[in-house]
Amino acid sequence: YAGQASAYTFLAQIHERNGDARAAADELAKHVAINENDDAANLKLAVLLDSLGDKGAAAEALERVVYIYPYDASLHTKLAELYAATGNHEKAVLAREALVALEPVDQAEARYQLALAHFQAGNREAARREVLRALEIAPNFERAQELLLRIRGGGSRP
Repeated sequence: YAGQASAYTFLAQIHERNGDARAAADELAKHVAINENDDAANLKLAVLLDSLGDKGAAAEALERVVYIYPYDASLHTKLAELYAATGNHEKAVLAREALVALEPVDQAEARYQLALAHFQAGNREAARREVLRALEIAPNFERAQELLLRIRGGGSRP
């Protein structure tokens, strides 16, 4: 049973209170294997796995939460960070594109982060295009200027 009062979630809480994050994550993993639509359990699992250093599994759990709440920009940001940490730059680009599509307040930063993700994925043309969009919004954006110089100069990936 993996409903609201699931034994797995209660066991996870007990393990977490006792300081055993690995056991808590294992219980939550069992829970979401049965009920993958439990957003709270998936989010908690992602946090636990990230704290344990398992970025790939944390990204998988967080990806399920993004399917449930696709309009939460903070979820896409964290997902992009997890993908970048695991070296999955193509998926990091997708997460950054979703974030730009959500039209955050700081469009220049969002475009810069997308350009950086493209650059890390090896797509210099897309990176150049996005960094120029960031600079159109904020011409004095130093990190974007530096990235453009690296792209134009053939510098290595950050």
